[in-house]
Amino acid sequence: MTKMTTKNPAALSLAEDIATDAALEIRRLHEQNEALCAANTDTLDHFYVLMADHKKLQEVNAELLKSALLFQDYMKFMDAGDDVKGMLAFAELVEVNAAAIAKAIGESK
Repeated sequence: MTKMTTKNPAALSLAEDIATDAALEIRRLHEQNEALCAANTDTLDHFYVLMADHKKLQEVNAELLKSALLFQDYMKFMDAGDDVKGMLAFAELVEVNAAAIAKAIGESK
């Protein structure tokens, strides 16, 4: 810090105290800002993890919905007495259901 000179030593001392206090406050605010930036980075990292999980759940949900709709088709065909269409729907249902369950438990299929 540049040494100031004045004919009033009390004013000089007060100015130096103010400058020192200001420098300490700037340093404190800088450290606080660094801590907040680190916390924001941690929060953002956590957000990205949550978004990845959300995307996976959306994909699993779509697979499970497809499986449920195929089961509905199977039931409709069987109730209508169309055993051939019913068994074809059931065969597709079994395949889609197995893939949906594998995806849901993390065993990609």
